[in-house]
Amino acid sequence: VRVWCSRIGNEHTLRTIVAYLSSYKLNALSLEHINFTLTPDLFDRLDVVTVKVMQSDFRIKNPIAELHASGASSRIEALNVRQSTLDLGDSSLAILRGLRHIEVINSYIVVLKRRWFSGLGRLSQLEIENTKMKSLEDRALAGLSEVQRIVLRANELKALRRSYFPEVAARLAHLDFSDNELTSLPADMFNNMPVLESVTLSRNKFKTLLPEPWKPMLGQLRLVTLDDNPIDCNGTISWMLQSNARHKVSGTCAAPPNLVGTRISDLDDSRLRR
Repeated sequence: VRVWCSRIGNEHTLRTIVAYLSSYKLNALSLEHINFTLTPDLFDRLDVVTVKVMQSDFRIKNPIAELHASGASSRIEALNVRQSTLDLGDSSLAILRGLRHIEVINSYIVVLKRRWFSGLGRLSQLEIENTKMKSLEDRALAGLSEVQRIVLRANELKALRRSYFPEVAARLAHLDFSDNELTSLPADMFNNMPVLESVTLSRNKFKTLLPEPWKPMLGQLRLVTLDDNPIDCNGTISWMLQSNARHKVSGTCAAPPNLVGTRISDLDDSRLRR
């Protein structure tokens, strides 16, 4: 069963509808043009797999003390937000503790706050794409201890810190930071990511890729995607030509002129400008 609710005028009316729907098992509940503040306990008694929010000013307010007081167990596994403004203020989605997948696409986020995702210990996939998000609070994703895939694609990120992510990312296999404005990565970027397999950095602003973040990971990573970056193929990328890295790196040279368009995997060290 899939239910679509549009242009509900206030939370009281929406609560009445949700109370009625709580008698049914739903595959999806779609909320469109919802432009008032909600509290997460609205969804407590719903037996629904996916909640979709579209074309809304999606705001949630719930004092943190109330989150700890609630004994409710949410059955929601996925939250999908599209073409909306997402503002959780100083609240948290932790009351929706069954969440496994969060997707925010073609929406608007100013700053990703630490409290929003704190306590979501079952979350396995987080995708935030095309939101104009410029920054994350420190430790914004540190509570996602079971996360396997993080996609922060097509935002306006200019820098990353290792401290944004779980201290020990024991299950994190895939990172995608494509279509941002990144020029470098911190030396400790991939520390304590023991099962990381792929890193996607396509369409950023990398001119050089210093070896420090990468060298400890070369035996572990299966794919590093650097397509459409303005990479200067000089001596700083010689680490990519090692036998345990060469065929794992996808990307082409943008400089010097004699190497423009050359695939990195086709280079040999003698051709690099020193």
